[in-house]
Amino acid sequence: MLALLRFLFFLGLLGGAGYGILYVLAEVIDPPNQEIIIPIPSDKFKNQ
Repeated sequence: MLALLRFLFFLGLLGGAGYGILYVLAEVIDPPNQEIIIPIPSDKFKNQ
């Protein structure tokens, strides 16, 4: 029974650490905004 509690506690710690890392990546770190321009050849529209 004690081994099961240790295992569940360890899983809880891993889950909490993963949740904390995802929170920090989503809320704290602000990626730079970039404008992406992709040229589309005009011959793709001519065949329609």
